[in-house]
Amino acid sequence: MRHIRQVALKIHLWLSLTFAAVILVACATGAALVYRHDIDRALNPALYQVTPGDVGWDAVWRSVQAQYPSATGPLIRGPVDRRVYQVEIGDELLPFTIHVDPGTGKILGGRDPARSLAGWLFVLHFNLFGGEVGHAVVGAAGLALVIITLTGAWLW
Repeated sequence: MRHIRQVALKIHLWLSLTFAAVILVACATGAALVYRHDIDRALNPALYQVTPGDVGWDAVWRSVQAQYPSATGPLIRGPVDRRVYQVEIGDELLPFTIHVDPGTGKILGGRDPARSLAGWLFVLHFNLFGGEVGHAVVGAAGLALVIITLTGAWLW
């Protein structure tokens, strides 16, 4: 039993030392991302200037198609928690986002979220700016965190 405890202690120690920085970055950026819409609203108030009412999803999509005729396969997020409609087109990880006033259907602006603080935090959280390799490292760190937690609980 003592040998198993020593092995668990070594695993716990080395995984903790190896993945501590990645786990801290993932935890900090994940916590910040919980508030990403509030952060974005504070930093970009013009994209969240709304008028009362709701023109509906179809009118929002017609407005987007009028200004972005090549847009296809959108993801339209309703105004409930974001206060505006957000129509996402393009890239799956960080699609181009178009903000639409729910009261008028007027496009308030469009932008590449990678050029926003929330987008930057998301990419850092998701793959450490390292593409597929970074994504694998974040995944390994998540698995390591599970093992660290389980060995820590057992060692305690």
